[in-house]
Amino acid sequence: MDQIIEFANSHVMLAVSAIAVTLMALIYEIRLKTQGFREIAAADSVRLINQGAMVMDLRKREQFNAGHIINARNIEPDQLDAKLADLKNNLEQPIVVCCDSGISSGRVAARLHKQGFTQVYNLKGGLAAWRNENYPLESKGSQRKGK
Repeated sequence: MDQIIEFANSHVMLAVSAIAVTLMALIYEIRLKTQGFREIAAADSVRLINQGAMVMDLRKREQFNAGHIINARNIEPDQLDAKLADLKNNLEQPIVVCCDSGISSGRVAARLHKQGFTQVYNLKGGLAAWRNENYPLESKGSQRKGK
């Protein structure tokens, strides 16, 4: 213990930095646990989709029609309250929420969790991450398209 104190006294900035990084990591982990939903990578979302998860695409209709995850439902954020009654039929069904970048879908995922949905997942990085992994998309008027 004396060596730790001696080191901290000799290297104050390094010790303060180590404490700050540790606190930031703890705060981040606590925030993840309390937000009520998980962020998942594209590969993990494929696994969930294959197991029957619903995909909720929050982008505008035109963007959705240009290319979306296969079998995704397009629900724009301002339509969510109106469509919530239909979704509440199965609060246990896994839902993968996505948008262009994963930011606005995170807010909607938190709303869904507050409404009682137990398995809500946000696609980390959104459709941009999906495209980067070269996963298939389908568009209005075509069966499937890849990138």
